[in-house]
Amino acid sequence: MYFPEFIGDLVNRGSKIAAEKGICVDERVLVAMPGNFPSGSLIILKPGSARQLLIDGEEFPAADITNWFTSAFPAGFSVVAINDALAQAIGTMQQHWRDDFSNQVMLYIGPGTGLGGAILTLGDDPSDYKIITDGHIFDIIVTSHAQRIPAE
Repeated sequence: MYFPEFIGDLVNRGSKIAAEKGICVDERVLVAMPGNFPSGSLIILKPGSARQLLIDGEEFPAADITNWFTSAFPAGFSVVAINDALAQAIGTMQQHWRDDFSNQVMLYIGPGTGLGGAILTLGDDPSDYKIITDGHIFDIIVTSHAQRIPAE
């Protein structure tokens, strides 16, 4: 089974169980997934990104994998995607919020299939933050010894 069939099966089974229990189902599937892409309703990957979603010998049909990803979803369902490391950073910050985090910069590092992470500028409460990175530490440019270099 390739990934779109797997995720589509989860969405189908989950929505049927919810309907049987009288639970209203939002037809937007929110997913935190590997890959280098901007968050939103289109999944447009940077080259070489999210290869772990593929089976051996498979290739993505295009840089925009939204249709591929949602091909086995029930009719009317759509996706909203965020990088998994960015989602972990936001969730960690919100779960462990303390008032002394207010107006600080947070670095989250999440080793996994790659070195994921994020930098967030925090505001006055856990729902007030600005994303500085898209979850890939390699894409963060820092200044070291007067030179701009990748952080990784």
